[in-house]
This record gives sequence, structure tokens and C-alpha cells, in this order.
Amino acid sequence: MCNRPRPHKGFTLVEMLVVVVIIGILAGLITGAAIVVNRAAKRAVVAAEINNLEKALHAYKEKFGDYPPDGTDTTLTRMHLAKAFPYAVNLTPPAIDPSTALCFWLGGMRDTQGNFIGFSPDQRNPLETSTVTGRIGPFFDFDKRRVQAAGALFRYLPPNGNLQSDPYIYFRARPNNQYAGQWSGGGATIRPYQDAVAGGFVNPKTFHILSPGLDGKYWNGQSPQPGIRFPTGDDYNPAQYDDITNFSGGRTLEQNMP
Repeated sequence: MCNRPRPHKGFTLVEMLVVVVIIGILAGLITGAAIVVNRAAKRAVVAAEINNLEKALHAYKEKFGDYPPDGTDTTLTRMHLAKAFPYAVNLTPPAIDPSTALCFWLGGMRDTQGNFIGFSPDQRNPLETSTVTGRIGPFFDFDKRRVQAAGALFRYLPPNGNLQSDPYIYFRARPNNQYAGQWSGGGATIRPYQDAVAGGFVNPKTFHILSPGLDGKYWNGQSPQPGIRFPTGDDYNPAQYDDITNFSGGRTLEQNMP
């Protein structure tokens, strides 16, 4: 009786290598897809917060009759305060700028625990903080972990997990639909966006809310400086491509480019 060779039940080296390669390819595909989904989810969070800030500005207008100024024109700030608080005595306009305007107008004053408590019901002194009840606002629930001191005022960082991020920026449309005003930060000058088709200020009767996107920066330090032509983006710095605004439809500026 002859002895037949037993069938080989294990994998050969070549078969093992093929399996390893296939697993590596699948892992790469899954990882790449997970990164794409994660970034999309983070952009959705920013877009949702911008939408909530926009709603808060509409609520502010309902209360005071107009959207708040961005602080780039002291005369407009004084005019707005006189309209919002006509009985105030010797009210000194705060030194707000486009990076602090959202916190000041939507949050109002802050208490000793760092909570925004809105404005005082005492029309003669709306900036006092001692009155507890009947206060006006706040109009938005700011996450204290992302509120950053900026001199005597405060600015708000987007929810991208980077405490070194550039802040949200607010620009109010001017009566003549021009795009005057600017904010300087991170070594760059940020200006309101111009409608590349119709001309003038994008959102001519309302405002801009700008977010620096997931990279946390409006500018990457390289030429050119941040551009303003929406939606063409023919003068953008690459750092602007992932920026999200209240006029970009929940998408990035790059996704709006034709």
C-alpha cells in the first residue's frame, strides 16, 4: 500500500502576501473615507453654528430695530447706540471691531463667572451689570470655552478644536452697499466680500459672518493676501478655500467657486 501525500491545509507565502496587500488596500480605503466623513461632519457643525448666529442677529434686529454695527465706523456705532438705548446718559461706545462685535452685541455684558448676561433693563445705563432680573438678552448661547479675551472685550472662536484659531468675523453692510471696513489679524487684512457678478457688498442689506474653516486661518502667510471676490475666488489665498460663511450656503468658499 502506497502512502499518498497529505493535502496542504495552510497558506503559502504568496497567498499570505496577497491577503496582507488586500487588507492594506481595504484599510486605506476605509481610513480615507473616514477622514472625508469626519471633515464633512466638522464643516457641518461650523455651518450650523453660523446659522444660529445669523438667527441671533435677526432676533437682535427684532428687539432694537436694526442689525448691530461691526465697529469699523465710530459714527455708525454711536448712531446705533442712540437708537437702541435712546435714554442712556453719557454712554461711551465700546471699542469693538469685527472680531469682537458678535460677542458684544449678542452677548452683552458678562458676570463674575464669565457668563454673558445681556444688557441692563435700565435704559439710562444699559451696560451696568448689577441688575439681575429683566435683562435684555443674551441673544446667543456662547460656549465659554471658546470665548477669548481681546483687550477689554471678547471674541468667539469657531468649533474646530483649535484654541489658536482666528475668530469669527462680522461685517455689517453699509447703507451705500459699499464694502468699506476691514479687520487685521494674523498678519493679514480681512475685508468684506464683494459680489463678483453684481458688484458691491455680498448680502447688501444685512451682514457677513466669516469663519476661518477647519485650518483655523484666514491666511497662510503667503501671497496673495486674502481676496474678496465671491463666488469666483480668483483673488483668494489658498487658506480661504475651506472658509465657511453665512452666504456660502453651508459649503466652503472653494465649493462655491465655479
